[in-house]
Amino acid sequence: MEAAAQHSNIIGIAIVVLAARGCGLGLERLRQPAIVGYILAGVLLGPSALGLVADRAQIDTLAELGVLMLLYRYLPNTSVEWDDTWLGALIGAVLFHGVRVGFSWYVSNFGDFNLVYGSLAGIMVLLLWIYLTAMAVVLGAEIAFVYSRVYGSRRTPGALNDLGTALGIGSVSTAKRYKGPLGMIANWILPPRRDQK
Repeated sequence: MEAAAQHSNIIGIAIVVLAARGCGLGLERLRQPAIVGYILAGVLLGPSALGLVADRAQIDTLAELGVLMLLYRYLPNTSVEWDDTWLGALIGAVLFHGVRVGFSWYVSNFGDFNLVYGSLAGIMVLLLWIYLTAMAVVLGAEIAFVYSRVYGSRRTPGALNDLGTALGIGSVSTAKRYKGPLGMIANWILPPRRDQK
C-alpha cells in the first residue's frame, strides 16, 4: 500500500515538473519570463490549490530548484540564459537537500557542541550550517557556469580543453609528471618539482 502511495507521489511530482516546463515554454512564446510559468504551475498543481501533490515536504526540493534557478539567472553580472541554469540548479538543490538531511542527522546523533563550545554552541552550529549550504549553492553555480561554457548558449570551441588546462588535466606542465588517474589527483595536490618548472 505504501509503495503505491510513493509511486503516486512520484508521478504527481513528475506531472508538476512537466506542467511547469510546459507553462514556462508557453510564457516564453508570449515573451514573458519562464519563471512565471514555473511558479504558476507549482501553485496550481501543488498542495495549495488542486492538491495533485499533497505532501509539502516533497515540493520543497522543487521550490529550492526554482529559487536556485532564479539566483543563477539574475545574480551574475552577465546575461545568463534559462537553459544554462537548470543543471546547476538541479545539482545545487539536491546537494542542499542532502546537506539539510545529513546535517540534521549529524547534529541529532553526534553533535554535542555544548561540551566544546559551551554557550556559543548555537552560534557554531549556525555557522557550520551556513558554510555547508553556501558550498552546495556555490557548487551548483560553478556547474551551471561550466555547463554554459561547454554545452550551453556560451559554448566556445575548445572550452573543454581550456577547462582541462585550468584543472591541470592534460596540460604541458603535467605531461612530464605523474601518470594515470591517481597521478592526475597527485598533480592537482602536489606542486611540481623544481626541475620540472
